[in-house]
Amino acid sequence: MNVLLICAAGMSSTCLAQNMKKAAKELQRTDIKISAHSEYEIESYLEEADVCLLGPHLKTMEESIKEMAREDYDVPVQCIPSEIYGALDGLGALQLALNMAEEEKR
Repeated sequence: MNVLLICAAGMSSTCLAQNMKKAAKELQRTDIKISAHSEYEIESYLEEADVCLLGPHLKTMEESIKEMAREDYDVPVQCIPSEIYGALDGLGALQLALNMAEEEKR
């Protein structure tokens, strides 16, 4: 599974991505790839993504990103809750991504 994290500049999402990678390793999930990029790079990476998580500061853009991601790439998009993002909770963000992927299968 490929998880795409998007934030304004790609800085804070990179920290969260590292924590998500640690959580995936602890769960022995070698099938998960996580990358972090800025909002300006989103279209360059959506094609290879299975799910896309947005930093909570991009909430105002969430609907337009969801629409574009669904129509052009069939990728689900969701904002990460502030409490997960602010705490850099890798396990919480990973679980969110896994839940999104599971919902897609249904």
